[in-house]
Amino acid sequence: MFFNRRTFIFLSIIIVAIGGIDIAGASNYRSYFFGTYEMILFSYEDGTDLEVSGFGQTLWSGTLNKGEHVSIVKPYGPPVPAVYSVEGSKQFAVLSGHITGGNNGYYAMDQNGRGVSVEFYTYVPQKNGSYGSQKFVVFAYEDGTEVTVEYADPNWVYHDVVTDFPLDKGENWSSEDLDEKYVHVTSNKPVSALSCYDTGYFVPSANGKRPEMSMCAYV
Repeated sequence: MFFNRRTFIFLSIIIVAIGGIDIAGASNYRSYFFGTYEMILFSYEDGTDLEVSGFGQTLWSGTLNKGEHVSIVKPYGPPVPAVYSVEGSKQFAVLSGHITGGNNGYYAMDQNGRGVSVEFYTYVPQKNGSYGSQKFVVFAYEDGTEVTVEYADPNWVYHDVVTDFPLDKGENWSSEDLDEKYVHVTSNKPVSALSCYDTGYFVPSANGKRPEMSMCAYV
């Protein structure tokens, strides 16, 4: 079966995604992050110009439309940690780490750097046979929440997985069949989206920030 619905628990547990940050009222947005190997950039608006820098050079530059992404791998050598910067003409989100290699765990962040939102673009890693339950989970924080989940094909065409799935506060929707897919989540009320693939992660609170009194996770 493609999904299941279950009541989730409240607790706190680590981080991986970084959103674009407004620069002193200017029209540009910039993120700095520490990474070892790989990064994925997600665009939330059409005509988003982006430039990625690291190792004293420009690693990639181009334009993405809403729902598009680009995956950038460290250009040479072993996965040595380094500081990267991304600058964009519009808000964006960045996912950093050894993402496509599996054995990852992280909550998505939107273009405002929030872990609870009504729209997310994210990536679900490949499954690792050494670990047990590996899934993608969407958590609801309010009654009457309706969730739509889509995945993108190689041409950036999105296909529905579930549409307007009803959730109340304390419930979630999950799937174990979205590995190695780019995923788009929308909802009528704020939700969080977790790629639960073994490693730890910081858990966003109900207001989208950390830390707080109320937060939701799967263990």
